[in-house]
Amino acid sequence: MENTKNETAKQLNLNVDFKAVNKDLKSSHQSLQDALIEQNVQIAKSEKIFVKLAIASADIIYFMATKGYDLKKTSLSLIHLPLYSDVEQQLLTVVKNLCTHKDEVDEERLAKLKGSFQTALRCAYLVVGQDTGYQFGVRKDATSRADKGILDEKAIEKCKKNGTELVDDCFYIPSKTFKNVIDKDAGKDSNGDWKTRPNTDNLTIATRTNIDDSYSKFILHREMASNNAEFKKVSNPRNHEKNETVVMPESYENYKKLVINFINDLVDNLPTNDQNESNKISSYLEKEKVMMEKGEYPTFQDKDGTIKNQLTVLQLLKQLADTIDTVLINAGNEEKTTDIIQGDLKTNEKTKAEKLAQSRLAQNESSKAKKQPSAVAVEISAQSEIENIETQFKDGLISSEEKDLLTANLKKVSNG
Repeated sequence: MENTKNETAKQLNLNVDFKAVNKDLKSSHQSLQDALIEQNVQIAKSEKIFVKLAIASADIIYFMATKGYDLKKTSLSLIHLPLYSDVEQQLLTVVKNLCTHKDEVDEERLAKLKGSFQTALRCAYLVVGQDTGYQFGVRKDATSRADKGILDEKAIEKCKKNGTELVDDCFYIPSKTFKNVIDKDAGKDSNGDWKTRPNTDNLTIATRTNIDDSYSKFILHREMASNNAEFKKVSNPRNHEKNETVVMPESYENYKKLVINFINDLVDNLPTNDQNESNKISSYLEKEKVMMEKGEYPTFQDKDGTIKNQLTVLQLLKQLADTIDTVLINAGNEEKTTDIIQGDLKTNEKTKAEKLAQSRLAQNESSKAKKQPSAVAVEISAQSEIENIETQFKDGLISSEEKDLLTANLKKVSNG
């Protein structure tokens, strides 16, 4: 009960100026359903359709928050918003139902809708929330920055009379999220930190990055840095190696090279239990095993004072995989690949599947050719790999197309 009180105390209160577009909770859900259907059909055609989702979601949040209150006798500013996680879980069920046909979920479509919808829900929560600087508004459907400002009622009426195209959008006051902005043109201060200048108080169109930053501040309560221009950087003591620093590339080109090299390195070093065939990752795993057996595995002191083992290579790779999944969900991964031609994408997937199949069977054949495998060695056959692929598909780890490509190539390679 105490935890519930603490969580409630952290919630934003209702914005007294927020006006619901829909008449009640039921019609808000219908509006959300209509917007989701539209998003489902036109997902590749519009970058701003998420605003319609946000408007419907904002209404739902409003009616959930005010349910049971006599609004004539209750001050709206004292009403707590529902927990973000509760709203998210409830509305993502609507998204999943929309992507389900005959009890089968279209995972690809679900991933696309979730990416857009999660941004829309964050936007909605910020608009309904008190003192976040967010609001919905109308602007001209124009490309020039000068014509993208929020319009008042008089300006809207004038545009309608002139036949000017209008569009709904989400606006915010940047200084509400970050009081300052880093000004690299001003140079660095005596401590070697970049100088800052006050952020603008003017209403500006909110991009997805802006929404994510504001979400981190108002919903996740992420701590601000002392300059009030960025979030405080948090280091993970578990992943910190003493006396060894890896500098991450800053440029776009070098960052892509790093990712490509890391992918190639992982593919080239698929773990094997064959004692006569070694690679980098396998040797690391064996090294960790020996250190643990000897009680020499490196440790660290946790915040509560307890001594714990540092993460193993496999644990770190699992953490990397989970982090990448989170990044892709937050980025709306499919929507970020519009510059990739579909034919190129399919060719790339086919090539990747062929290389992976070849690599797996090469390990298998190498293992069979050895005189006697060790007691801990496990023979991997083409059939067992196909069964493993089927399991990954059922668990939603790979798509139907990837499953078919991997299976076909495994059979092709194993048959010579």
